[in-house]
Amino acid sequence: MIPARTGSLTGPWMKARITTVLRKPVKAGWGAWRRCATNCCAVTCARAWLKESGSRESSPAKPRKVAELRAHAKEAEKLRLEREAYLLTLAADFDRHWNAINQHAERGTASGYDEAKRAIVDLADAYAFASDRNAFDKALRRFMIRHAKRGALVRRLVEAGLWEK
Repeated sequence: MIPARTGSLTGPWMKARITTVLRKPVKAGWGAWRRCATNCCAVTCARAWLKESGSRESSPAKPRKVAELRAHAKEAEKLRLEREAYLLTLAADFDRHWNAINQHAERGTASGYDEAKRAIVDLADAYAFASDRNAFDKALRRFMIRHAKRGALVRRLVEAGLWEK
């Protein structure tokens, strides 16, 4: 017995309908499943459920052409090379960049803290790319000894995943 439809495609009516339809091939055998008139209903029900649940399988994404994919790959490669060049310029003089970050933090403003956080994130990437993570951790500890009382800065660094309270 199928319960009354409640209006939702994920409600008890749909669950009972899908259960009933999906049990038929087990009871009747595979040949009967292919001939079953409710097969198309099961597909329709499944598509409706996927659409309502927001699944990617139900989205009508148009296929991309190979030329578009190659253009995206070229653009991604260009961005990667630019990022690596920027990280190498940071790695050329870590001390100068830490001094600039100290100045941003000493301003004591939200914009200064945001700039300091962005610069520290970039320095972390530069250390990972050109040096080693241990050197970055030591430099960050030295920075935090000086600025540990700046709660807003510490919160930003914790949110960025660079520091633990």
